[in-house]
Amino acid sequence: MLRHRPPLVLAYRGIGEVPPRHDPYGLFVRPADFRRHVRRLRSWGYRFLRFGELAAHVARGGEDVAARCALTFDDALTDGRTGLGPLLQELDVPATLFVPTALMGRPHPDARGRVMSADEVADLDPASVEVGSHSDSHRDLSALPFAEARDDLERSRRHLEDVVGRPVR
Repeated sequence: MLRHRPPLVLAYRGIGEVPPRHDPYGLFVRPADFRRHVRRLRSWGYRFLRFGELAAHVARGGEDVAARCALTFDDALTDGRTGLGPLLQELDVPATLFVPTALMGRPHPDARGRVMSADEVADLDPASVEVGSHSDSHRDLSALPFAEARDDLERSRRHLEDVVGRPVR
């Protein structure tokens, strides 16, 4: 058991057997490895929360952030619907899926696969998957003027709230 267990956010792009030449940043994880990650974290005493819940714990400060973990998936690739959902149910863990709204239903510009459509995002089980904004344009927000980055994020959040019918924080 770890003595100090800091809060963790594990960032993935998707679940699957993706060759390194198609995953230069190592953000895809094989299902067996994902299962191992979850089992190991549980053996260390970690509890799994959605990203928004973990962020709220951190914002409050104090001891309630120790041994908390959020599993996040960037870009809402279609494997998040077909490969991720059953794994989350099997392992009884929640996750957060960050959706670039302008790319919904389209091929991803720098990853193999397609970004989920609005209908696919709307069909995600809210008990297992929190939907989060990843921006509208999928541009490097740090390279934009502040007001333009804020507008991009707000546009994405509003669009996702229309898609899922609930607040997106």
